[in-house]
Amino acid sequence: MHINNIFTYQLKTKTSLILFKYKEENKMGSSELGKLIMFIGALLLVVGLLIYVFGLKLSWFGNLPGDIQYESKNIKIYIPIVSMIIISVIISVLIRIYKFLF
Repeated sequence: MHINNIFTYQLKTKTSLILFKYKEENKMGSSELGKLIMFIGALLLVVGLLIYVFGLKLSWFGNLPGDIQYESKNIKIYIPIVSMIIISVIISVLIRIYKFLF
């Protein structure tokens, strides 16, 4: 075997071992996966109910001062920067609550 082939083989096997160890350490059990699916389902249910009940009262969402809107004859561009930041913060808080509880 040529020296480059040996080095490549050793590099591939070490990488495979590292990836295998990573997968073994980070396995998600079926009970944890079930909890995660139930949490996501409950979250979607709550969000759907909030939109259904308060849909008209939440019309300001998406029209915040930092949201960019541009309209011309043929082009409409809408970039909801501030709205997405608010959603990101809410999702981050919910994930932290989930990790704290489970």
